[in-house]
Amino acid sequence: MRKSFLFVALLSAVGCSTPFGEAPAPDGGASSADAGGDATPEQPAVVTQPPANDELNETYGVFVSFAGTPNGDGTRAKPLSSIQAGIEKATPPGKRVYVCKGTYKETLTLQSGISVIGGYDCTVGWVADQNGRSRIESPTSPAIRANNIAINTSFMGFDVVAPDASGTGSNASSIGLIAQNASSLTVANGSIIAGKGADGAPGTTPADAVIDAEMAKGGDGMVETYDTKSWNAGIVNSDWLGGKGGQSSCGADAGGNGGTSGVFLCDYFHNVWEYYLNQGYTYNPIPVGTPAEAGGAGLAGHDGVSATTIGTLTADGYVTADGTAGSDGNPGHGGRGGTAEATAVLVGVGQSCTVTTTLYNSGTGAGGGAGGCGGLAGTPGKGGGASIAALLSASEGLTFDAALVLAGQAGAGGKGSLGGSPTPGGAAGATAAGAGAAQPGGPGGLPGVSGSGAGGPSIGVAYTGGKPNLINGTIAKAGGFGAGVAGDSNTFQDVTWILPASDPGIAEDMHEF
Repeated sequence: MRKSFLFVALLSAVGCSTPFGEAPAPDGGASSADAGGDATPEQPAVVTQPPANDELNETYGVFVSFAGTPNGDGTRAKPLSSIQAGIEKATPPGKRVYVCKGTYKETLTLQSGISVIGGYDCTVGWVADQNGRSRIESPTSPAIRANNIAINTSFMGFDVVAPDASGTGSNASSIGLIAQNASSLTVANGSIIAGKGADGAPGTTPADAVIDAEMAKGGDGMVETYDTKSWNAGIVNSDWLGGKGGQSSCGADAGGNGGTSGVFLCDYFHNVWEYYLNQGYTYNPIPVGTPAEAGGAGLAGHDGVSATTIGTLTADGYVTADGTAGSDGNPGHGGRGGTAEATAVLVGVGQSCTVTTTLYNSGTGAGGGAGGCGGLAGTPGKGGGASIAALLSASEGLTFDAALVLAGQAGAGGKGSLGGSPTPGGAAGATAAGAGAAQPGGPGGLPGVSGSGAGGPSIGVAYTGGKPNLINGTIAKAGGFGAGVAGDSNTFQDVTWILPASDPGIAEDMHEF
């Protein structure tokens, strides 16, 4: 009957929204001289109920009050103000730590053999309160650590609240208790409540790539006209050259240069005009009759992945399930230049050199466009943090006795990034009459997607290396799992790339890892 009454009272205390008030300084009590030295009488193996009044003295314990002082001596008359300070003072000689009702904003590290008992009414001396609770609001996670508890140790009469997580990485999770090699620990008549896990940070998406369109455009093809009255008129070497290929501003291939034109020259031995494809002053000519080819698209970057499982539980915490990064798209390839015209225009071969007329070069090839700029990859999303009330390793037999062990809301996964769009290739130059067309540069490659993080887990008790004992109506309960991230897509020049969805977390009352 006593256990049932205590658990009903515990449920009532946890559900109450009014915080514990500050306890005034205790009235009276034994002096430090009553402690009787370092010798400590044998204590019960496990404390799950308030000790008898005849054990509530300096012989058995160190005293802590919210209204105590940092320089107190740990007696009832001069209690300490910190529970952790009380634990340190009690180690050795192995005394208990008695704690008044009140709210203590600290993080605790338990010690083997040092039982910590809360919930005392200190308004009129030190009185054991069967249903009393002391409250610990930890500023950091985990709220309680218990390592290497090899001697029977009780932690009784406390409502422990871990803070909501707001950081990243190891600081993204809220954990109430981390216990390692702590099989001899009993948590009795109290509660351990984890806060919210932090949402995973989203990835960053860079701006779309930008190309200098004027610089990337190929030079135009030309047909030159000369007025001539002499047999050697019309020889202007620079005008034989085709349009220059477009140049890249982002490391992509340049466009090909246009084909070199022919020119009319007078054969003064025979007094006739003849057409020549100039071979002596070539500038990367495209051979006559070879069609120009469009530049190839740049290769896409490698995709990262979105997380499809929860992260990793370790003895010391939770590692979030982050997405992985994609890589940048590759630059596009330059387009080939156009072919030059190799046919006489207006002036045919064999006409007299002495005729006063207007002569034409054949059309020069236009320059090809430069390759486009590849899309830049973004950064991946981070996984949501966990909310875990108790994380236990190698602690088989650790006992929760008439306790509430409650996880909160886990963090949602952070969205990854599709990356920025690439650019099209540079435009080809304008085609001269009679010449073959040049081609534009190929577009830059699509960026690889950077994956989204998975949602975090909400777990009442996570354990490895042996299951704990849950007795006398103990409840271990998960909260809400962290949401995953929906998929997304983007389209560039009729090509679509996809960011896959990430998975949600889990919500389990008990979880073995």
